[in-house]
Amino acid sequence: MSEVTGRRQQHRQEMLADIVTTTRALVVADGPGAVTIAAVASQIGVTPPALYRYADGRDGLLGLVREAVAAELTAELLKAQSASGAQPAAQVVAVCRQLRTWALRHRPEFALMFASMSPLPTDQYPAATRLARVFEEAVMRLWATQPFPVPADDTLPPQLRTGLVGYRERLVTRAVEAGIPISVADLSVAATAALLDYWMRVYGLIMMEVNGHLQHAIDDGQPLLDALLSQLVGTSYASQ
Repeated sequence: MSEVTGRRQQHRQEMLADIVTTTRALVVADGPGAVTIAAVASQIGVTPPALYRYADGRDGLLGLVREAVAAELTAELLKAQSASGAQPAAQVVAVCRQLRTWALRHRPEFALMFASMSPLPTDQYPAATRLARVFEEAVMRLWATQPFPVPADDTLPPQLRTGLVGYRERLVTRAVEAGIPISVADLSVAATAALLDYWMRVYGLIMMEVNGHLQHAIDDGQPLLDALLSQLVGTSYASQ
């Protein structure tokens, strides 16, 4: 790499960092609606056309922030998982608790990541893809060592069973890539449905608390989350 090329790449990385920082600050202060090419360019001190070398319009700016936030959150979740020890049950609890903690501290960014936009292209935003797999991999590790009770596959509605077959195969593929010893034969469709159900409940509970929709019932959503996790992993971990 020539010295000139190295300087150009460094300049680009510095500019991208400035763009992400500025755009994220606008999101936190005034919401995604405040983000425009003109507003970000003005705060950075460049012309609006110059930003198009780094982002494809407003959606591109928000995509860059979502990718940066996804990387940050993924690192937080994996750090909590690592600190929880080697037991898969404890890791699941740690991941879910840390997701709630981070979400409550970063409500605008959490809403940007999970509520306000369509999924990001996986080829352009690998951090967002990695974030989506943290919970899945944690629960798959739990299932591989401590399967939780699920009904027989034939108790599920036929349309649901059919619809989940592809997702089960993707889960197993991701598990193998993560070094989790599991196969399609080990993971029933009902277990796949249960995993998806637990994620929807964890995500839904956290989203409701972040948006203030639990205040009519309870001041602190942690006990509700722990009660949910106790169903998944057992009270010996969720109550600690």
